[in-house]
Amino acid sequence: MEQRPLPQADFATEDLTVLVLEEGPDRGSVDRDELQRLLNEHLGWMLAMAGAGELLAAGALLDPAASGRLTGLGFSRLAADVVGSRAALDPAVQAGVERVRMLTCRLPRGWISFPREYEVNKAMSRRLYEEVFGQGNLEAADEIMAEDCVNHGPGSPPLVGTGQIKRQAMLLRTAIPDLKTTLQDQVAEGDRVTSRWTGSGTHTAEATFGSRTVPPTGNQVSFDEIRIDRFAEGRIAESWFIPDRMTLWGQLGLLAV
Repeated sequence: MEQRPLPQADFATEDLTVLVLEEGPDRGSVDRDELQRLLNEHLGWMLAMAGAGELLAAGALLDPAASGRLTGLGFSRLAADVVGSRAALDPAVQAGVERVRMLTCRLPRGWISFPREYEVNKAMSRRLYEEVFGQGNLEAADEIMAEDCVNHGPGSPPLVGTGQIKRQAMLLRTAIPDLKTTLQDQVAEGDRVTSRWTGSGTHTAEATFGSRTVPPTGNQVSFDEIRIDRFAEGRIAESWFIPDRMTLWGQLGLLAV
């Protein structure tokens, strides 16, 4: 089938995948109890997708008779082929009692949003502080951030990937083994989440900051960071962060009195 060209917009756009839920070809050959079981599993599949932040909204049509075989609609930020691979795992689809078709809609960026999406993105940003920095779970960074995530920090060129944040977490947790992270404020709008968090603990181990190696001081330290995370397809695609280095360095004795 020949693809029709899309209009070229001179403004930012984003794609939204629409899931069109229909009666499957084998629905009529399944007895009532088995059909109900499969539809319950179909609902479970949708809830699992929603819980993972992959399905932003979905609903069943209240008047299926008037709509023929159409049973409901759903919406996702994931690409249509990715959603299709997820749909293949739906027991009702596998049994042929449901069918899921994908349509891609291109919209001006920011024209449509889902409250649930904000909460999912905020939770992902929160995991970055609580799990990577607070618990030292460096592998979680690969789940939260895209492989080609671009990181912008003050006074340095952008860095690509998750290596930078892993190194930063290792540095802080080496110097401050009891590091505690506290989320102070968090605001989400569009595809971005802004967070202000505080790190605190006791400097009990040697660590290198810049070109200087600092022996353990035993000092209690507390410092803040403000971070903006831009999300795409459920993960952080770009970040801008401003850490309060002067306060931390002063508490470690790195600044001349």
